[in-house]
Amino acid sequence: MLFRSSDDDRLSLALAAYNAGPSRIYDAQELAAYMGENPNSWESVRNVLPLLSKRYYSLHQAVWGEEKPKNGYFGSYKQTLTFVDNIMTTYHEFLQEPN
Repeated sequence: MLFRSSDDDRLSLALAAYNAGPSRIYDAQELAAYMGENPNSWESVRNVLPLLSKRYYSLHQAVWGEEKPKNGYFGSYKQTLTFVDNIMTTYHEFLQEPN
């Protein structure tokens, strides 16, 4: 899947891919689509990232037919969420600064 969405969504998804790896974000997008959410929305991907952890293996079986996502479990989702939040906050603060 490509990161086709609003500028903020696209930037957030790119930052998440930088931090977690594109394959993890693709897994999250696939899971979001499975759950009826917009896979190109950062909010949707943000909400499903925790579901890539090992504890949701039964959901993984329903989506991928295996006990884990295509690119493995992802337990470090909190770091990715914090990374994206921090950069986006700074970015928006920078945009509001007068020249």
